Amino acid sequence: MKQMILRLGVIILGLGAAAAQEAPLPVAGVTAIAFSPEGGGQALVSDPANLGQVVAAAVEDGAVVAGEEGGGFDWQVTRDVPFGKGRLKIDLDRTRIASDVAMVMNVRVSHQSKLAVQLYDRNGEALVLDLFGELKANAERAATDTFIIPLTQYPEATNLVVRRLSGTLRISEILLTPVISAVSKAPEPDEDLARMLGTRLNEFRRLTQREPLPQELVLRRIPSLAEINEIGAAALANAGYPRYVPSGENLGAHGFSPVSGTTYDFAVLANRLLSMEANRPVFDFFFTSSNGVHWFFPGNDADASESRSGSAEFGMCSIKMKESDKEKFRAAKGYPILEFPIARSALEILVHAENPITSLTAAQLAAAFGEENQAVTWADLGLAQGVLADQELKVIGGNPSWGTGRMLQEIALHGKPWRSDIDAKYDVVYPSGVESMVARSLNGIGYAAQATRVHPVKALAIQASDGGPAALPTEEAIYSGRYPLQRKLYAVVRAPDLSKASPAVREIINLILSDQGQTLLARTRNLPLAADEVVKLRAELGLP
Repeated sequence: MKQMILRLGVIILGLGAAAAQEAPLPVAGVTAIAFSPEGGGQALVSDPANLGQVVAAAVEDGAVVAGEEGGGFDWQVTRDVPFGKGRLKIDLDRTRIASDVAMVMNVRVSHQSKLAVQLYDRNGEALVLDLFGELKANAERAATDTFIIPLTQYPEATNLVVRRLSGTLRISEILLTPVISAVSKAPEPDEDLARMLGTRLNEFRRLTQREPLPQELVLRRIPSLAEINEIGAAALANAGYPRYVPSGENLGAHGFSPVSGTTYDFAVLANRLLSMEANRPVFDFFFTSSNGVHWFFPGNDADASESRSGSAEFGMCSIKMKESDKEKFRAAKGYPILEFPIARSALEILVHAENPITSLTAAQLAAAFGEENQAVTWADLGLAQGVLADQELKVIGGNPSWGTGRMLQEIALHGKPWRSDIDAKYDVVYPSGVESMVARSLNGIGYAAQATRVHPVKALAIQASDGGPAALPTEEAIYSGRYPLQRKLYAVVRAPDLSKASPAVREIINLILSDQGQTLLARTRNLPLAADEVVKLRAELGLP
């Protein structure tokens, strides 16, 4: 063994002169970001390799606290802090970064925690808001605390941000190391090299060049508005929407607000945006039906302690309040309730993509969903031949008491009863509900809120009740009024006019009737009002 070592040493010494002009690859330096309680809590950058890639780091919100394991300090944001509050901002010198960066995080989170890694440009505009999707779940699935930041894909990125979205976040240290990621290239160079080396390319590799590899991690990509709501995106592309400018008022105490199922998701998004301005949740939104929303407004305050009836200042719903309820409110309060539209919503009649039928008359639509003159087979709806003609209809929908069902009953059935055999227990907004069930049933027919479809279904052209040609639910047909199955969504305010409402209510109406608010509504699969409608409403309500 000693003789072998000696010979090896001789060989190495003998190579020394020949290799004198050669040099090893550089050793990757590590930049560390830690925390100190000085100055109210700050982030410290340690760069022993003098890479100069990190200019500075800073924490926003939360607090710097003593480390749990003794020694050192952690930056902590607790779960009671509003959504989106808590950022570690790392300023990068892109003139000195020629690669991607590996980020190792010493982080502790709860099972309810959500955080995102983000990239911003020098103007503070977001380039990507969530690099790794469900970061906590993906890190556990991949059994790693290391993340590759693809800076070469984002040459304009100058700020790397670790942002806490919700739950508790506690970070002890972050390490950044320059790395080289796989190079994207065409297959030809590999084929040339394979010929020179006499190596055969793996068949699986050649096949997967034509198709993307299966994705094992759960990525939460934020889809474009056009992917979610093509018609809504097209409407918002028209110029003239007022820009959202926050009022800057103190939004006051936490407010209780009921909202319907159709408007709930928008309410949550709006509340998050307002919460980030106010440093706390602004509204406590209560999910209920449109009937439930109305129930919280009329009546006397005398019995509110027991039922909360009449106790809400603001709410959103998918159908207008009944005139009898409005009159009850006027009699109790001495002034009319404030109610106005905030968005549009259209219903679509869906059938399987392979169903040859393309349209329904007003009478056929009533026969499909109503008890009177009920259609039994597809022949009753005008399908004269084919395998479906003699098959029974499978009628699918949501709860008839929901705003969508009530709208269809009012417009198509003229208030008359639903057919008794309707399978009415599915969601009418999202693809997993009525849309999915119709896609599984060649003989199925159902109704759902207008949306960009992901399952093999198609929307039918519908004839208005007064006759004329049937219209598909296109942007032009909806906004011109030619498509009959549509309605407005409404805001209800417990005040004689908006100037008498609380600052929080005025601010959420300011948001709703703006470009930003209408975009949020469209992202929740509703349709924005036209720009001129928004301008007119702001003037009527006294908003600047």
